[in-house]
Amino acid sequence: MMSKTETRTLLNLTVNDLVSAYNGRSGKCACGCSGRHSYMDADLGTARRGYAVDADEVRPKSVARTLTKVQDHFDTAESFPGGFSVDVDGRLFAVYVR
Repeated sequence: MMSKTETRTLLNLTVNDLVSAYNGRSGKCACGCSGRHSYMDADLGTARRGYAVDADEVRPKSVARTLTKVQDHFDTAESFPGGFSVDVDGRLFAVYVR
């Protein structure tokens, strides 16, 4: 369970606060083999992960949808160093903060 401060932080996030998002199967790793990472910006993503983000990985709308999903389920969301995640109907949704 998240603290009140963490919950407020999550609910106040906008896509401009994010580097990336992940949408994949629950119970699997989040490396991308069972889901997809989406980035707000190629330069930010490249700096964060340490190797080039391709143009087809830059999907701001997907990041926005994932943020909405995590915020809509804030009551079951979890925080982790650098972001927030939630499991919904067998899917893991995660957002990564700048």
